[in-house]
Amino acid sequence: MSYLNRESQENHTSLKLLPCLLSRFKLVAGELIRQLDYKASWYGRVLIQVDRFFPSSKRCHACGHVLDKLPLEVREWDCVCGSHNLRDYNNALNLLAVGRTVGEGGFNKPRSMHLN
Repeated sequence: MSYLNRESQENHTSLKLLPCLLSRFKLVAGELIRQLDYKASWYGRVLIQVDRFFPSSKRCHACGHVLDKLPLEVREWDCVCGSHNLRDYNNALNLLAVGRTVGEGGFNKPRSMHLN
């Protein structure tokens, strides 16, 4: 006799599938990066990958100050320097700055770069 009710059995089955789904996601993400790198080189560009934990949303693009916490529901915030930051726009400016910094030196850089 099973001590698990129907809902617990369904959750248990879902947990068994989780490693399979994660491995497929990694394959899909890897293929996307491979294709982006191919297209970048096709057009004479360099693909620069930024570490996923780089604080691009929490870092002020004007002064570089990094907030301790920034919940996802906060879309705008004011920095100590007085700059008013829109989350997505600030994120884009920070990623552009990282790309320009790493990209200096032009075509002597490897095709795909990982920034930590």
